[in-house]
Amino acid sequence: MRLSAPGGADRNRKFSQEVEVVRALIDDEGLDGPFRHDGDPALVAHVNNTRTRWNKFGLTVGKKTRDSTQLVDLCVAMIAANVGRREALNSGKVRAAGGRRKRRKVLLA
Repeated sequence: MRLSAPGGADRNRKFSQEVEVVRALIDDEGLDGPFRHDGDPALVAHVNNTRTRWNKFGLTVGKKTRDSTQLVDLCVAMIAANVGRREALNSGKVRAAGGRRKRRKVLLA
């Protein structure tokens, strides 16, 4: 994520915060806790390929080296999806799963 793009620093900060949250959830409670996934082997491989490192925003994930052939894309996408989910839920425009919906009446003319 480029810092020069509008909102780049904020996105990097949110991503780094989410890396720390996901790491804590997995390390502390395992996959039986609130963080779950379907066990997709590709995602597991990508998560195992990641290396954490510190930047000015906090903890982030990436490859071992730039030239590494081991992919980490699915892990990054998983974390970015969690950032998006958190932003959507905090915006108040959507409800968490299991929330009750109001029924709308549809009038036919």
